[in-house]
Amino acid sequence: MAENQDQIVLSHNRNLKNKDLIAATFKADIYAFGMILLELLTGKVIKNDGFDLVKWVNSVVREEWTVEVFDKTLISQGASEERMMKLLQVALKCVNPSPNDRPSMSQVAVMTNSLKEEEEKSISFDT
Repeated sequence: MAENQDQIVLSHNRNLKNKDLIAATFKADIYAFGMILLELLTGKVIKNDGFDLVKWVNSVVREEWTVEVFDKTLISQGASEERMMKLLQVALKCVNPSPNDRPSMSQVAVMTNSLKEEEEKSISFDT
């Protein structure tokens, strides 16, 4: 729904300055990136069947059944649930209904790079 809100704002406000238009586009891109992360983590593909992936993930997380949200294949292949949780938090920030509350792509890069660095440290301690 937030993505649709972005489109409505863009289509109905013809007086947007180029800077505002670019900012709105970046925030829509952040939303799309968050949706891709959610698809990867859950194993669910976005379809036009009325299923709201963001709403479903939020409801599962709210009920503290978070592990249930993850794709079973990721877990069976040994993916770290802790790191998947952190990546899920990044994804949920990206799909925030309020575009102004979404992180910038550089902030997303910092968050995901810190996860990678944690993993590399963990691997070096394990060997």
